[in-house]
Amino acid sequence: MGSLRDRAKGGRPVFAPIVFGLAMRLEQVDWQELSQSPSEAVFVLRSVERLFKLDAVCANFDPWLEAEAAGVPVERDELGQVSEQPRRVESLPSVQDVVQAGPVQNTLEIIRRLVPTDNASAPPLASITVGASLVDRLSADADSASRLSAGHSGGALPKADADLLEYASELAINLARAYLDAGAAGLMLLQDLENPDLIDIDAFEGLFNLGAYYDVPVVFVSHTRVGETGLQ
Repeated sequence: MGSLRDRAKGGRPVFAPIVFGLAMRLEQVDWQELSQSPSEAVFVLRSVERLFKLDAVCANFDPWLEAEAAGVPVERDELGQVSEQPRRVESLPSVQDVVQAGPVQNTLEIIRRLVPTDNASAPPLASITVGASLVDRLSADADSASRLSAGHSGGALPKADADLLEYASELAINLARAYLDAGAAGLMLLQDLENPDLIDIDAFEGLFNLGAYYDVPVVFVSHTRVGETGLQ
């Protein structure tokens, strides 16, 4: 686990609660300020890190970041919560164009600035939306995630759905690699739909392999208990 292992002495668990929203409230900044200014984001996150003595700090925690970077119009409130159901898009840009989009590039800059230069600072974690959540938000069809779930269980899978799943998987891998190359010390895989049809983890298995290659932890974050997902 690299630098995270070094932070947790005596075998205690790493203390890295998700405090992204709390950090905004404590420092009295809104989503627009935080999302458009890496320097402001780093200041806010470092402040909350010192306050709670964190072992790691989450550089981003936005389940809609990937969709927004892919061109999905997302309306947000002051804390970054989606305020209206976003309109679905009919076509998606290339994976590389998504990686080069503003939301991803801002996250990469935050990660770079959070990489510790001494032992006193906590290393950054990065989050990536995966699975049914990512597929649903990238799809022009509201039923794609359900069909993918059926296909994952052995049913027929339309080519468009198979292509979408491949696109989502490739996007997640490219984002993970970019975040890790920027200095992220761990990955959080977000599945934030309530009671999702967990279609995905086979398709996103490469993220766990990538974490092993970079020697960083990969944590699955979901409303559904891990034991119900089929993960081992």
